[in-house]
Amino acid sequence: MRFWGTIKIWLPLICCMLLLLPALQAQTVRDRILGNVHIVPQEECAVIDVEFNHPVRYVKHFSLNSADQERTRLLPLLVSPIQSEALFKRESVRLQSDNPAALVEVMYEGNLEGGPFLTLVFKEPVAFQVKGAADHRKLTVAVSRSGRPDSCIQ
Repeated sequence: MRFWGTIKIWLPLICCMLLLLPALQAQTVRDRILGNVHIVPQEECAVIDVEFNHPVRYVKHFSLNSADQERTRLLPLLVSPIQSEALFKRESVRLQSDNPAALVEVMYEGNLEGGPFLTLVFKEPVAFQVKGAADHRKLTVAVSRSGRPDSCIQ
């Protein structure tokens, strides 16, 4: 008898938690612009793929030659009122310092005038080439410490 009383109390609570769990997970993605950051080493360079949780268009990038920072101006696309709040925030991802791209940090800076910007900070000057993806969910940056990364990005 006592067992059924306990079940009657806990079962609705557990069901509610299970139903709300996907909504809580979706909320965290909706509140963030940056997705995953992948670094793929190649023979002469490294390719960095920065994924976005919301579509953005590559507009232009600064530091055209070799530098220890690369800043890309972005244009947000198809943003709902719920998602728009995330566009004006700043968020960052720090990486392990021993990665093949010499990448230290990736920052989304929606709080800067003229932005939003995506800024990549390197531990040393590198040459880079930037390309936006056709689906507007990824930015690809090829970097080389010793030369031109032109052949690294398709």
